[in-house]
Amino acid sequence: MATLLDESMSRLLWVQGYRVLTGRLTVQYRSPVPVGSEIEVRGRIESVRQGGRMVQTRASAMVGEQVVAEATALSASPAETIDDLE
Repeated sequence: MATLLDESMSRLLWVQGYRVLTGRLTVQYRSPVPVGSEIEVRGRIESVRQGGRMVQTRASAMVGEQVVAEATALSASPAETIDDLE
């Protein structure tokens, strides 16, 4: 589930033109997901800082209308570290 959420947020950023990599990922699991379930992921950009060198995203994984996991990520340009930008 963590990989699915991370990849979804990363793709969102790349499609929007941000060339950043995940530096910090936090996942909260809400409920188990049965094998074979169809999972929908919804993500959004929360904030952009440091001229686009650091971006905060949020995503939710859903089975039907039930949120089964949520994640936040802090992503930074490859030449930077999260600690340097905060």
